[in-house]
Amino acid sequence: MKPKENKVDASDDQTLIDAELEVKQTPEPVVDSPDEVQAARERMAVEFKRQADLEEVCNGDKSVLAQAISEGWTKEKTELHMYRSQQPKGLSFVKGEKPTVGREMLEAAVAMSCGIPEKEMDEKHLQMASEEFGYRGIGLQELLLECARQNGYRGRFGGNVRGVLKAAFSTRDISTILDNTMNKQSTIAFNAVESAWRDIAAIRSVNDFKTNTDLALTGDFEFKEVAGDGEIKHGDIGEESYTYDVDTYAKMVAITRQDIINDNIGVLNQLSGKIGRGAALALNKLFWTTFMDNSTFFASGNSNYIENYPLSVSNLESLEQTFMNQTDPDGDPLGVDPSILLVPNALYRTALGIMESTTVLYGGTTKTPAKNTFDGNFKVVKSSYLSNSSYTGYSALAHYLLASPQDLPVIFLAFLNGKQNPTVEQSDVDFNQLGIQIRGYQDFGAALGEYRAGCKSKGEA
Repeated sequence: MKPKENKVDASDDQTLIDAELEVKQTPEPVVDSPDEVQAARERMAVEFKRQADLEEVCNGDKSVLAQAISEGWTKEKTELHMYRSQQPKGLSFVKGEKPTVGREMLEAAVAMSCGIPEKEMDEKHLQMASEEFGYRGIGLQELLLECARQNGYRGRFGGNVRGVLKAAFSTRDISTILDNTMNKQSTIAFNAVESAWRDIAAIRSVNDFKTNTDLALTGDFEFKEVAGDGEIKHGDIGEESYTYDVDTYAKMVAITRQDIINDNIGVLNQLSGKIGRGAALALNKLFWTTFMDNSTFFASGNSNYIENYPLSVSNLESLEQTFMNQTDPDGDPLGVDPSILLVPNALYRTALGIMESTTVLYGGTTKTPAKNTFDGNFKVVKSSYLSNSSYTGYSALAHYLLASPQDLPVIFLAFLNGKQNPTVEQSDVDFNQLGIQIRGYQDFGAALGEYRAGCKSKGEA
């Protein structure tokens, strides 16, 4: 019996050949490089973060969320859209006028118009304001009209200054906007004026206008050995003390009807800046009048005054020794070192040279160390008031060594509730006037403190 033959169909062979050729012709899959993969992941992370931010801003409004995601809105643009959609409904507006916007956005727009640095503003509302009004901010008329609309005003600005003002000031928004903006600008201007008082005064916060008292460096507080019976002796507070109180200083100005009609929002910046500067000048005047009228405070009888010693390395040594040789009321060494060299403008560079030079050159044949031992020893503080002829005790040569006010205060400066910059407020003016009334005020007071906390050199040869 013959074995069964296995027959192969030629067509099957061709199928196998075609399949093999198809496999060989299929391209190898493309594999991204590690850098490309990481870049894709970062793009996905950014998009996921954007969508998460949008979801938070939309607060459950899925239709807005879907539109924001599909159209590629930023978080800021979505916030602006939500902000506008949440404004009060039902007010009537003249055709062609836009609806009102929020207080925070208006405040940011005013701040931009007044040139207030961006760091002083809220970043979110700054972005929203710039999209709404442009980076030049908002005009004075537009600001008043926006606030008037929020209280139902239906007209344009026109010449109806009184009507717009009445409507605008019937809501607290306009007051808050103007107060916040002007106080920021006032503080900037206040801090731009010389403030050497911050370095040499002990700052006190008081709660009222009553006379306040600090204890002087007197009395018996030296520790005593405790006897066998364990009794601790009471300290004697003494009778000497320092007293000071605060008074109110203020000024009032106005934004006129002409400023409003001229749309001069820059007047906000100018007036609030002048108020801030005016407050700083009043504070300095009181402070330096108090400090420089010191003929009996710095005196030979108090062992804190020397004459005929112009500012130099060797003469500064004499002034330092005078300071350190002082004693407390019980005759013990004072135990406090000077830390501040206070000088007028004419001696400022000389003082810096002494404090910042690393070596001192001497003539002659005497061998002396070349190291400047005063290098960085005292903080140099200068004031233009010390040599101003309008003040009693002025001098272009007199200079002072002072203790740190935290250790021993030579002068006190007190502020009501600790507020060290002026307050600016505004309101609609009285009926017989047209405009916006602005006032600034500040409460402060100054008084000399411990005479042992400083030494004065007359500075004349």
